[in-house]
Amino acid sequence: MSKLLWLIDDALPFPDFLIEEMERNNGWKIEVRYWENKPDSFIDYDRIFILGNSLSFPQERLSLLSWEWGVNPSRIQVFPGEEVRIIFPESFLSILEKFIVRSLSQPLFPLEARMVIPENRVLVLPQASPALEKSLKERGIDTIIPPPSFSLRREGVNFYLSPSGESVGAVIVLPSEEKKPPVSFSSQIQDTRRLVNLEFMKKQVEENRFTGETIIFILPKKGVSEEEWSQVFHLSWLLAQRDRAEVFILVEEVLVAGEGLEKEYRIARSSGVIFEKADFSNLLAQPTLDMRGIEVEFTTERDKMRQRITANWLVFLPERNILPFDLAPFFRGDKIEGEILPLENPNISPFSSGIEGIFISLPGEEEKFSQVVEQYLRKGMVREIGRIEVDEEKCVLCLTCLRTCPWGAIEIEEQKKKTRINWELCHLCGLCTSFCPAHAIEAKGLSLEDWISVISLGGKR
Repeated sequence: MSKLLWLIDDALPFPDFLIEEMERNNGWKIEVRYWENKPDSFIDYDRIFILGNSLSFPQERLSLLSWEWGVNPSRIQVFPGEEVRIIFPESFLSILEKFIVRSLSQPLFPLEARMVIPENRVLVLPQASPALEKSLKERGIDTIIPPPSFSLRREGVNFYLSPSGESVGAVIVLPSEEKKPPVSFSSQIQDTRRLVNLEFMKKQVEENRFTGETIIFILPKKGVSEEEWSQVFHLSWLLAQRDRAEVFILVEEVLVAGEGLEKEYRIARSSGVIFEKADFSNLLAQPTLDMRGIEVEFTTERDKMRQRITANWLVFLPERNILPFDLAPFFRGDKIEGEILPLENPNISPFSSGIEGIFISLPGEEEKFSQVVEQYLRKGMVREIGRIEVDEEKCVLCLTCLRTCPWGAIEIEEQKKKTRINWELCHLCGLCTSFCPAHAIEAKGLSLEDWISVISLGGKR
């Protein structure tokens, strides 16, 4: 008799009638628990079925649960109960029964979920800045000084330095940046000495008063850090509140998403600071006739009106463009190569390079960056051993999987001239199994064909 555990999402209304009949018909012993009332031990159950929203239980979360519960990952399966209840409300239990029958007909594979934790030290390329090194050290993260000549290769989740033999848990890249004004300023404007940067203006505000004067801040869309936004909000508030100056902040986008920034933004606005979104491509600036000020002309995004303001001071923050960093010289003989840039994608972790364990640090954000690296190094990750395997007899070494894997989990065994899966890097996304033209890669227990056919027919098979 198979002993089954049904773990039900608390938000899923579950029809618990006919369970006894289902047990008699199939020789099962079913224990139904809601998620908030999980059992203390899971080792006595033959299979564990999670009934809920399938999107809430990606494979990586299931791997983590199998590690926490101490069970073989192939014993845990998710039934998309929420979706099935909506599409086939009257056939819910019938579909669930068919799903379980199909699942129990599949063998249990000898899989193991294991926690892997990277080394608590990092390598910074080309070299660490004092601010970054200090921030990392405060979090107990050691920084390796790059030797004059070395190469890197993957060793599981870590990186191995040759010839020194040291290993690090992460590689941090400090790319070069290109700074330029947000708009083109003529030499005549620069001759007025009223075009200044933020640091100069901060010092002037500390030492002088600007009563009755007009100050314009120009902030580009790219390259302005949260700290710089905070400084602009505070400085503009101080000028408006203390000196009764007329303050304008011209932006392409206003950043208020950072910690405390929205409050500072509102304080600045309430003090009389005027924010205007404008298209910098048609912003014009020219000196006044007496060379004591700068006339700025722009079109407001809000009402498309052309405005002209005569400023006593024009404060600009430079646009910073991060230059690509070439990893190829450091990964000789490794598949990690090419140029990397920060990924502007809200769905991935900040400072990500797109390669696991390699981060891109940006100037002025050392504290926030160090938090991300610390979390990666300390939290660790759960990986499954034996889930994805390569059939050496079928593998023709076409390297399709090597080019397809987004995590760099495919490696080449030099002696056998065959591919293998680095289980510490594999995220179980299944792309290698889908793209392998020789069908040489198997994802054990992750085949969807059987239960998709059951659900698509409303449990009538």
